[in-house]
Amino acid sequence: MNKQSILNNISDLLINRKWQLEEHGTKYDVFIPPLDLNFEKSYKLFVYNRINNSDFESEIYEYLRIISQIYNEDIDDLNAIIMKHPEK
Repeated sequence: MNKQSILNNISDLLINRKWQLEEHGTKYDVFIPPLDLNFEKSYKLFVYNRINNSDFESEIYEYLRIISQIYNEDIDDLNAIIMKHPEK
């Protein structure tokens, strides 16, 4: 699976869970959580979008760890969702 698809899948996962993309920056996509998670208004999730950098995959794993803690889900299950191949 290519890195752009992985980034797209993470974004889709967050958006499907009602996170809002606040900003698409040159280094990070900034997401704000849905109100029902009861985070502070200042909470933001900065998703690293530099797919050509060598640290991209380690950054993605860190986001999966954070998301798994927020939703109390198994990180391997989230990884399977993120690494799925797009429908043809």
